[in-house]
Amino acid sequence: MPVYSGIFYERNMNIIDIGSNSVRIMADGKKTVITTRLAENMKDDMLNELSMSRTAAAVKTLCDMADGKCCAFATEAVRRAKNKGDFLALVKNLTGLSVDVLSGEAEAEISYIGATMGSIGDSAVIDLGGASCEIIFGKDKKIFKANSYPFGCVVLKDRFGNDLEALNRFIIDTFDLPKMKADAYLAVGGTATALAAAHLALDVYDPNKVNGHKLTAEDISGLIDEIIGGKDFPTLGEARRKTIVQGAAALRAVMKISNIPVLTVSEHDNLEGYKISRNIL
Repeated sequence: MPVYSGIFYERNMNIIDIGSNSVRIMADGKKTVITTRLAENMKDDMLNELSMSRTAAAVKTLCDMADGKCCAFATEAVRRAKNKGDFLALVKNLTGLSVDVLSGEAEAEISYIGATMGSIGDSAVIDLGGASCEIIFGKDKKIFKANSYPFGCVVLKDRFGNDLEALNRFIIDTFDLPKMKADAYLAVGGTATALAAAHLALDVYDPNKVNGHKLTAEDISGLIDEIIGGKDFPTLGEARRKTIVQGAAALRAVMKISNIPVLTVSEHDNLEGYKISRNIL
């Protein structure tokens, strides 16, 4: 069994993102994802034991695949959980990893850094995950406004099921989402990339085709109707299909509230942002 690194940033280290819906690794420039729905069935801010077990097992699988030399960070589901210590200990026992639990501000920062990848001009980044949504505005590689909101595709699925009207009202009535203009509006995260692949009608997921694809709110509405209607999208796996409608509805609501005309989907996200911000070269 490999000996995994803790939070010791070495050259060429493989990075694992323990998200609220999936666990991902970036190794040798490629990303691999396992959908585990860590935030599923969270009650009173307590992570579900089954969700913790399958997520920790996924972290170990990805570490084994990368032959060790990994570091990991976690986001909203873990930082909000009252029993986060139990989950972190489980991961530590299985892999030896000391997980870096990011604040909402830090999560927003790495999403912005990864999505913009050094571009200049006014940029807005929307990162819709399993349990949170980050909206970040910046200019010329500098962030000047960042917010993290406690809603994402998994928690919305648990709370509202397929009642998309109630989901939409909840986001509109509960959260003061920013309305700001930007030269580019970028979307990162599994919901955005899955919608882009479906809109492109890809038979096999191709990150090169997904990256840079544009989606309007009307495009997303059409995809929601097609998915609910049972249309088969080859790139939309069973695990992602369980929460894609809720994630799409949330992304559409953010676009409408924040007056975003069109989103450009980015394959570069918080994994690249974490690598850059921690100088893991």
